[in-house]
Order: sequence, then C-alpha cells, then structure tokens
Amino acid sequence: MKTVIKIGSASDNGIIKKAEDVSQHHALLKISDKEVIIEDLDSTNGTFVNGIRIKQAILGPKDRVVLANKYDISELIPFKKIFPESIPNDYTQEFASLKQVYDDYVSEKENIIRKSNLKTGWLKFFCVSVPVIGIAFLHEPLGKYYFPIYIGVNSVLSSLALFVIKDKGKETKLKEVEIKFKKNYKCPRPKCEYRLHENWEIHRDQGKCPHCKAIWAKPMEIDF
Repeated sequence: MKTVIKIGSASDNGIIKKAEDVSQHHALLKISDKEVIIEDLDSTNGTFVNGIRIKQAILGPKDRVVLANKYDISELIPFKKIFPESIPNDYTQEFASLKQVYDDYVSEKENIIRKSNLKTGWLKFFCVSVPVIGIAFLHEPLGKYYFPIYIGVNSVLSSLALFVIKDKGKETKLKEVEIKFKKNYKCPRPKCEYRLHENWEIHRDQGKCPHCKAIWAKPMEIDF
C-alpha cells in the first residue's frame, strides 16, 4: 500500500507551508511499507535533503528535509508509520561530534589570547625599554639624579604601557569565535535549539537533552 502526500503552500496539500518562496505544489512524499521517497515537483526554490538540492531521494528517519533551503519539515514526515522501531530520538552519534566543536572552541580561544598577549607583550617591551635604554646613555650628565630619573621613567612608562597598550582586535575575534560556538554547540535534534553551555563531558554525563529528551549518550558500562 502506498500513501502520497503533497507538500506546498496551496491549501489542498497534505503538508502546508505558507511562504512566498515555497511553490503551491512544491514536492511529493510517496510512502510505502518499505520506504519514504520525496520528489521535487519542479519547484522554483528547490527541495533539499541534508543540505543537497534533490529531484528525488529516499528518506530515512534522521534525514533533514528543507523547502527552499529555509523551511525544515523533517518532523512533519510520518516516518513512524514504516520505521516504528527507529524512533528518531537517539542522537548519540550527532552529540559525540559536538566534542570536536567544544574542543575547537577552547583551542581557538586560547590561541587568540596567547597571540594577543605575545603581541602586546612585545609592544610594551619596546615602549618601555627603548626610552629607558636612552636614559642609560645620560648616566654622566645626570649624575646623582640618574637613578631616581631612571626608576621614575621606568615606572611611569611601565604603568602607561599596562593601561594604554591593548590589542583592540582581541575582543572582536573572541566575540566572533563565541558567536560561531553558540550557533553550533546545541542539542543536535532538529528544531530543539537547546543551547549547551558547559564542558562537553558534563553534558554527556547528563545523558539526554533536558528540553526535548533526545538521547545524547548511553550509560557507560564499568568493568570491575
């Protein structure tokens, strides 16, 4: 037995998405006892499966179907009718890949801070050392006033360098890394949008998403 569901912006569709960039009859779902097939009906802005524009494709429970590369309709597709045992709630593999997202974030952040400290460190060194070295050549003319002037200039320049010399690009770069991280470091279940905010291992130990209950990690087996 085969079920056909029309998708589009028109009211006679089985799955309706009202949007200007969705065609009236955008795509077609063909559901049988063994498979789900989606077929694009020559729509203007296309049908995408896992980010790839398709003409026709066989779908699985974890495939992401997007109309016009904007509107995710994955959860509207009745996968459970033919995959009752494959409840799309196990996201252990997708969650495992988030460890790399977290590790990359920590590494990028540390590199930005390290390079910034190195850059400002050298600037402070030159701004302080060059004038102080110049004063060293005035040892004889300054006489007994040499050491007080030397120490005073060194202290003033060091203080000024500490507060004045800063890497203005550091905060911008850190903000860009933070924005990218927050965008990608979230529950892997489509449309959940729950933001992860701690070390990956802490979330792994939670086992599942507190918002949508998607499974992130299965209990670890301990050998005694």
